[in-house]
Amino acid sequence: MSGKTLISICVFTIMVTPIWHANVADAQLVERGLVSYWAFDKDTIEGGILKDVWGNNDGKIYGDPKVINGKVKESLEFDGVDDYVEVPDNDSLDMGKSDFSICAWIKTEAKEVFDFMAVIFGDGDMMGGGDPSYSILLFSKTMPAFELYDLKTYLDRDGHNSQKPVNDGKYYHLAWVFDHDKDCSIYINGKFDIKYDISMIGDLNNNQDSMIGNQPTRDFFFPGVIDELVIYNRTLSEAEVAKNFDAKGLSVEPMVRVTLTWGEIKKSTF
Repeated sequence: MSGKTLISICVFTIMVTPIWHANVADAQLVERGLVSYWAFDKDTIEGGILKDVWGNNDGKIYGDPKVINGKVKESLEFDGVDDYVEVPDNDSLDMGKSDFSICAWIKTEAKEVFDFMAVIFGDGDMMGGGDPSYSILLFSKTMPAFELYDLKTYLDRDGHNSQKPVNDGKYYHLAWVFDHDKDCSIYINGKFDIKYDISMIGDLNNNQDSMIGNQPTRDFFFPGVIDELVIYNRTLSEAEVAKNFDAKGLSVEPMVRVTLTWGEIKKSTF
């Protein structure tokens, strides 16, 4: 290869790579404060285990949820009867008195059942049970809601829910931002929807497992699709929620391929 050709390749790499990298970064999930990321992609499921591709919270799959084409790559479709994922108790999911945020894509055609619920993610015993808990869910199987319980105060889903149904069979990006000393804000498709005071809630730590698509000690199975479930140990800003709405996961494979290609060029040239 001539010196002129080599210089051209170097200049092209310098000019193009920063632009490409910026576009990839813009399309990725927010990383700061990320605790767990369940992508539900086919290659993150092995031997009945759903991998946490960011943290240490792999979960065991129960029932027979189906891997289908999802909002981002693949997702899991839960039957609402006995499908769920159980994540062993881990301190990283014990939020204590700290702020936290949870986001996910969901799709469901569940029929409304008043005061019943379809749990997306639950940690601890719901409905004022024997341990503190937090859960995100669909109230009456149709509207985004949450529950918090600290052994003294119980904020249940009735009265802490959106008024906007999301059970029309379309994908919705839902986000819950828990500012522990202030309020919980619910977002739908990257837009602020409603918030509720949660300043009276204390310590949420417990020694129970967490579940995706159900809730420990109860049978509140989720009927539908869950994709791109992420948990943060801080509050997300409105702009960050919007970024996650637009995100396409956390793929870094293109950068690896570019590095290998340049390595191969150097190897074959010198």
